[in-house]
Amino acid sequence: MNTTSIGLVGCGAVIKLFHVPPLLARDDCRISVLVDNSLKQFEAIRKRVPAARTATSISGALEFIDAGIVAVPHFMHAAASCELLSAGKHVLVEKPMALTASECDQMLAAAKAGGATITVGHMRRFCPAVAFAHQLIHSNILGAIRSVDVEDGAVFGWPVESDFQFRKEKAGGGVLVDTGAHTLDMLIAWFGEAQPVSYRDDACGGVEADCVAELRLAGGAPCLVELSRTRNLRNSAIIEGEKGRMEVFFYQNKVVLKLGGELCCVPFDCTPQTVALTNPSPWRHMFDYQLDDWLKSIREGRPGKVSGEEGATVVRLIEKLQAMREPWIHSWDSNAMEAAL
Repeated sequence: MNTTSIGLVGCGAVIKLFHVPPLLARDDCRISVLVDNSLKQFEAIRKRVPAARTATSISGALEFIDAGIVAVPHFMHAAASCELLSAGKHVLVEKPMALTASECDQMLAAAKAGGATITVGHMRRFCPAVAFAHQLIHSNILGAIRSVDVEDGAVFGWPVESDFQFRKEKAGGGVLVDTGAHTLDMLIAWFGEAQPVSYRDDACGGVEADCVAELRLAGGAPCLVELSRTRNLRNSAIIEGEKGRMEVFFYQNKVVLKLGGELCCVPFDCTPQTVALTNPSPWRHMFDYQLDDWLKSIREGRPGKVSGEEGATVVRLIEKLQAMREPWIHSWDSNAMEAAL
């Protein structure tokens, strides 16, 4: 079996916590180069991968790698990915794919020119409950979809390595770009492209911590999406169909299906191992499955499960929502509430 040499471009929290462990557990790939401009970031990973080279630029890594995982701040996704792709190196880029649809187009063009593939890290696609819900939706077991209601949020607790997520020019936005990219990708995967109807957030010139978006799904059903970095929300998608109702708990990895007045939870088989729907910690598994799919895609000469075109679709929807932004109305802002009424 050929061993794929991988460069880690950006050595922050997501790389340390979720990418390095599954990489080290495999014998069909190796971490060859660490690319970062921080000695502190290098050393934290070098203790686990002592044989890896270090570089402060992608150009210093290209001759030693077949592919790269790009996990730098959002505003650097496009440039880093294009440099790798143009050199013929396959890319797995963390979400969001880029800050703008134009940047996404540049990345797709670089992939074509370099004969390489680009895959986007929307790892929620690999959550067994989300994948199972996709199967149920497309089996028509719920009948025509009447409405979808999604709540996705928790008090912010990510172990940040820098402040880029709180700077609009570097992150591209707040919770909509961060958690919301996964949420929107999940909805598009389930139902097809969605059209924006309205969008409100509390950005006030910075990055938003709370927002709500109304969408119209491909089949015409209304969809409400609420996202938060300040509140612990329901963290589920409620899908109402003409024949039944389904609630997908994407953090708990659980699906509750109601058909004919009865509640049921259906187990299923998920490669590379069987995972119960009630598994309380699906996060590590998602990155395991994502890595497995990406490495197979490289050997087979195809994009991974979430292609660059699909990643660009999410970015385009985020751009459309941001373009129609209206201010979030807080319960204590009586003047704004009266104006809205």
